[in-house]
Amino acid sequence: MSTLKADTIQSTGGGAATLTKQQAAKHFVWFDGNTSNAIENSFNNSSVTDSGTGDYRPVLTSAMSSTFSVLTAMSYRTSRYTCTGSGVSMSSTTVYELDCTNSSAAFADTEVGATLDGDLA
Repeated sequence: MSTLKADTIQSTGGGAATLTKQQAAKHFVWFDGNTSNAIENSFNNSSVTDSGTGDYRPVLTSAMSSTFSVLTAMSYRTSRYTCTGSGVSMSSTTVYELDCTNSSAAFADTEVGATLDGDLA
């Protein structure tokens, strides 16, 4: 068996390498929408806009290939909070909306984690 070790893999043109027969999240963000709106961890995320109580808009660094992507989102605050979004039909290829509600279905601020699956532009 051979072992391949590398710190960075790039395409021959110097950009990101294309992985074939692979699927991975193209965007990830974990942020504190409850107190500071600080981004705790992220990948392909430039910022998060706080648009009101429980209403957030993550902004991607690299655009998705279309506005149709698969979004997975959850609250890190409590299991009684629900976060849903416009990942299936994004407002643009670089922005989507997350709406978070409490157990009474009222908008509520919370810590949020979200990923997008699909293809990059």
